[in-house]
Amino acid sequence: MRRQAARLILALLFVASLAASGAAVHRVLTLPAGTALVERGLDGAGAQLDRLWARSATPEALTARLQARLAEAPRNWVAIDAMMTAARDEGIALPSEIRAAVAQADRADRGRWASARTCVRCAADAAACPLSQAMLCRLAVDLTVAGDLRDLVREAGNYARGEEVDQIDLALSTAGLGAAALVVVSGGSSAAVKLGAGLAKTAKQVGALSAPLLAMVRADAARLVDWRVIGALSYRDADRLVEVLKGALRAAPARRLGALTGDLGAIRASVGTVAALHLVSSVETAADARRLARAAEARPHRVVATLELAGKSRLTRAVLRWSDEVRDLVLLAAGLAVSAALSALGLGLGWLRRLLRPYLRRAARG
Repeated sequence: MRRQAARLILALLFVASLAASGAAVHRVLTLPAGTALVERGLDGAGAQLDRLWARSATPEALTARLQARLAEAPRNWVAIDAMMTAARDEGIALPSEIRAAVAQADRADRGRWASARTCVRCAADAAACPLSQAMLCRLAVDLTVAGDLRDLVREAGNYARGEEVDQIDLALSTAGLGAAALVVVSGGSSAAVKLGAGLAKTAKQVGALSAPLLAMVRADAARLVDWRVIGALSYRDADRLVEVLKGALRAAPARRLGALTGDLGAIRASVGTVAALHLVSSVETAADARRLARAAEARPHRVVATLELAGKSRLTRAVLRWSDEVRDLVLLAAGLAVSAALSALGLGLGWLRRLLRPYLRRAARG
């Protein structure tokens, strides 16, 4: 009787575990796309990034990456400076040869006359700007309201005359000027949207936006605004731009563009404009931007160096964790496995007992 009751209890536990696991599987399968993995909190993301840095930042890895960056033309001083600073701050001893090579390249690229020549080229042609302090030659205009208004009115004029319109410049200028309007449909911070829109526009001008990100922004830009409203804009409308743009924006593309530029603005707020331009060059999706923003906020002083050594995939994975639903599923699956094992063990012991019973009886009589 006791054995039958135990078997019944085990069977009920197994069925209950099976039902709970089925419900958990259903919840996981019906989660919105991308929510099986969620962002860690700042403390958790920072701890994971510290572990990633500790695994990646060996003297050999730093030396190899610095050599690769020094061999480029033009050299990316944002990345080189970030790695040298991180090595110094973390007490990582680099070979004297690589330190000498960095110093020599620095004199060649960033001496007084070299910087002046670069700045002249940069002011004339954005594509000639390396992602370094020379970028500051253009930032004074490109990242301001004046630059956004200039570009918005220029593209509106092109539309009115039937000429080709740079829809990406139009969309990013609209985002910069109409940040408050974008926030209405996308949430977030208007300050971050402004920062991110200006950053994305400058990154586009210097060729630092990836092809996938350009394609995404272009697709949303084509549907972002009502041209009947935008095409009539002029400099006289500057004092009522937010009101005008609220009426011109279409909700779905505005929501996506607002979220993207908000994340790019958060990166810029964490690490500064020049380092943010370097990070933005590795962004291919809206998810990349969101995760890099979290990494930049968690470890602003070391995110560029970590990206250089660990790569984007490992860096962005470090700020993620499995969602509670997935974790619950794993726990329930483990419980189901234990219940199944106990049930199998009980059945196996019962079968073995019945198999051995005749032999045990004969042994007892003999």
